[in-house]
Amino acid sequence: MYTHNTSPYQLDTLRTNHTQSLVNAVSTKLYANPIDTTLLSQSLVELRRHLESQLSVAPANDPATATNAIEVLEHILFCWICARAAYADRQHSGDESGSMRFAKYSYIPESCILETIQSTLCLAMSPAGVMAVAKSSIPASLALSTSFVDMPSIHVVAFRVLARLCTRQAADAGVSSVLDAFTRARNALQLRNRFDTLANASFAFAMDFVTAVQAPMTPPSSASTASDSEYDECKMPSTRLAERVLTSALVLINAMVDAHLDVERRLSLRRELLGTSLYKCLKVLEEPCFDHSLAVAEARRFRLTYASDIRLHSSMPISPRNSP
Repeated sequence: MYTHNTSPYQLDTLRTNHTQSLVNAVSTKLYANPIDTTLLSQSLVELRRHLESQLSVAPANDPATATNAIEVLEHILFCWICARAAYADRQHSGDESGSMRFAKYSYIPESCILETIQSTLCLAMSPAGVMAVAKSSIPASLALSTSFVDMPSIHVVAFRVLARLCTRQAADAGVSSVLDAFTRARNALQLRNRFDTLANASFAFAMDFVTAVQAPMTPPSSASTASDSEYDECKMPSTRLAERVLTSALVLINAMVDAHLDVERRLSLRRELLGTSLYKCLKVLEEPCFDHSLAVAEARRFRLTYASDIRLHSSMPISPRNSP
């Protein structure tokens, strides 16, 4: 029990032990076959709430416990993605080979995956946590999840974690891990380039956004002003959800590019991104109905920084071919 006589060292020990016990509670649920998804969900919720609280141990203060937590979360995401990929293989080719290895993970509901990613986001909020997540397979699993997940909330949180890995705190290791993750996604899904899975997911939600916004904005003329506002409120949840997903995807794209100090590298990445469905997505956002959305603000930031980098690059002196 915590008292006024408890030393900081004892308090840190209590935090470490409690965090580790919650991590162990999640880990032990994965041994069963089949997995009891109800118990797993409860354990993941408890872990996530703890990591969000002030009682959680900081990754910098106890790297071992943070690493243990990341390894358990990494295991869940990796095996679940493999289970989804195996299912997709069976659907397309009828090939059953190797598909049963991850079979028990296929029953984990998306709500558990959301809790897993939210816990990952909590751990990635510190520089030490960002680096630990960047060194794991989590970025690749999150990149792949955009093709295997239907729950919009998962897209939002997954993009937030990936964007965290593109901050200056993560330095080159974090950015490289995200770029490598999309390379793995390209190879796994036979995509045209690294960013197709992200851009396609963004564009899909952009179209949902268009559909929601371009729906009739007012009810029949016989309705009152109060009915107008009620009608708009009924329509807004789907609009806001699509905007949240689209905005978080564009935030990730901007963070991924802006984290590079080299202007030529930034230009190269932007050109690569414009070869995907992202360009269609940006064109959709030029519609007047999006003028006040957060997604448009991020789309404009992409265009403005792109134009700025082009001007900066053109003003740079051309280095001699044979420099000393």
